[in-house]
Amino acid sequence: MIQQQINKRIPNSIATQLIDVNKAYFRDNLEFLQEIGSQVIDLIYIDPPFCSEEDYIEFSDKWESISGYIGYMRERILEMHRILKKTGSFYLQCDSHAKFELKLLC
Repeated sequence: MIQQQINKRIPNSIATQLIDVNKAYFRDNLEFLQEIGSQVIDLIYIDPPFCSEEDYIEFSDKWESISGYIGYMRERILEMHRILKKTGSFYLQCDSHAKFELKLLC
């Protein structure tokens, strides 16, 4: 009951109010996710590294193990779940390298 009253007075956290819509942010994604209030986002679409074990010009997609990659993704997916509204949608772009493991996280 108290939480509902707070939500009516302050519908979004201050951190969420500081986020501009339709803007790309280039920074550590986990830290950024942790600054966003809970259940305030309508839609999340991610196209993360695929665990392809390849080196690309922009980044390395090599991991010590599949469990290391899943741990990395798990932290982020949990934060995304926290910030996503109960009526929100989540889309994850992935390929065959870890799709079954990622599906279990979602």
